[in-house]
Amino acid sequence: MSAILSERGVAGTVVVAPSRRGDVNWAAIFAGWILSFGVAWLLYLLGSAIGLTAVGVTDENIATGLGWSTAIWIILTWGVSMYVGGYFAGRLSGNRARPLGGVHGVAVWALATVLGLVLATMTAVNVMQAGQSLIPGASVGQALGGAAQGPAAEQATATLQAQIKQALSEAVARTAQNAPAGEQTVSQQEVRRAIDQLSPATLAMIAGQLMRGDTAAAENTLVVNTPLSRTEVSQIIQGLSAAVEETQQRAQQAADQMAEYTAAALWTLFASSVLGLAMAAWGGWMGGRRAALRRSTDYSDPAANV
Repeated sequence: MSAILSERGVAGTVVVAPSRRGDVNWAAIFAGWILSFGVAWLLYLLGSAIGLTAVGVTDENIATGLGWSTAIWIILTWGVSMYVGGYFAGRLSGNRARPLGGVHGVAVWALATVLGLVLATMTAVNVMQAGQSLIPGASVGQALGGAAQGPAAEQATATLQAQIKQALSEAVARTAQNAPAGEQTVSQQEVRRAIDQLSPATLAMIAGQLMRGDTAAAENTLVVNTPLSRTEVSQIIQGLSAAVEETQQRAQQAADQMAEYTAAALWTLFASSVLGLAMAAWGGWMGGRRAALRRSTDYSDPAANV
């Protein structure tokens, strides 16, 4: 037979049957998650406003300053919001026999983490699909690769493509001008048409081949797509060696910087998640303890039973 809990007040004995609800109150957990989300949103807005107000856009150290301040603010925001959500869930847990506020706080953290990962994944996929729709023939993997390459590397590659086109234009023009009168195999109009018909995709392919050090493939691509001989193409490739080396160095620097930023972001997420877990458990324990003390006070206070 189930035990009967008896608590005595002024008006007599109050008999309370044990709660038939489970130990976990999912309504309280969901309410705690909603509150933690609202608190986090307010703190993120506050941090953004403070950052844009305090840091000038012309400051040379804006990237470093915003990077450290943003990381610290994210960690603090996650910790505070998880504490508030865990505390609220612990207060609403409603289990008199076994106050499990800490468990409810951890559940709030887990729900926030899982839903955050789902929303982030959906957002990333939607962005990649939108980029794919804007670039015909591009796959999601290529879009991810371009995103990981970074603006600096893309700018370096675009500069190399412009240099390739300029070198081709100058070489073709010299070939047409140096040919004896009446023996020009390529007219000026045909030269210009050949240069204009080099699509951005072809230039990007040539630049990629040069960046990988595959000069033979770059020569073949140029011979096929331009009215130049292989000897002239080889001279152009040799003339671009310095530009290719500079572009490779810039791309490597951009990749190293991107790796550094990615590592910093991952460490920030890890630190904020660990702090959020600890704060959610602590807040849930405090909320459950407060709720238990409040119930004990209600039963021991004579006015509560009148």
